[in-house]
Amino acid sequence: MKHILVVTGCLLLLCSCANQKTKSHATVSTGKVEFICVPMVGDKPFYFDSIYKTPAGETYAVNNLKFFLSDIAFSRSDISERPAQSATAAYGVYLADFTETTGDTMAGKLRYKAGFDMQTGAYSDIRFNIGIPRFHNHGDPTQAPSPLNIGNTDMFWEWNSGYIFFLLEGKSDYAEDSIIHIAVGGDSRIMPVSFGDLFNAVPLVRVQENAITRIYFKLDLNSIFINADGSLYSFKSGEAAVVHGGYYADRMRLNILQSVEFISTENIPVK
Repeated sequence: MKHILVVTGCLLLLCSCANQKTKSHATVSTGKVEFICVPMVGDKPFYFDSIYKTPAGETYAVNNLKFFLSDIAFSRSDISERPAQSATAAYGVYLADFTETTGDTMAGKLRYKAGFDMQTGAYSDIRFNIGIPRFHNHGDPTQAPSPLNIGNTDMFWEWNSGYIFFLLEGKSDYAEDSIIHIAVGGDSRIMPVSFGDLFNAVPLVRVQENAITRIYFKLDLNSIFINADGSLYSFKSGEAAVVHGGYYADRMRLNILQSVEFISTENIPVK
């Protein structure tokens, strides 16, 4: 009888171990996500070198527009936050460079697409940063992997203050010497963006295993020239037209944050 009990006990122990092994090696399903930013001017398409008018009535044209994205993550109230997974985006950093855009999201509109994997599921909150986390902001750009490498020299201050998080360059007849150069950077000026509501029971996005989930958001250039207090941004001050730091960089940080808007999401089945 003792032998039977010992054998039975061993079998139960083996079954338990097998179940634990199965659980620990259970695969987590993931889906492909395309995070797509569309620059616009109000509700109209944005084009490089086209003439636009700020809410203050000042004409301007843009010939360079770039910014870093980092720390993309999805969540909802009943789970831990899940980060974007990419084998090609070093440190989870992406460079949205609209001078290198290769396609349209909608007719006539430029776009930047960041591709990554995300654990499948329904999510009510999406967050990311415009900028680079402090830990990676002061590394050697000659040794850094893409997109933080020296090849993107217009996005790094040579006096070792770190990377430029957001860069807009162009011209305006209202600016001194007609030059617009707005460069926002510095650890304190990282820009956290969030779409949705963590506690909303209705999901903002559903990531599926056999589909590409596209998430569209826009950067409204005209909103960049409306200050957080409702006043209108003007290029007439030299420090407002050529921005590297200080008061106008702080103001522009807030303006950029309010210019980013969620558009829509869609799931495209993979054939």
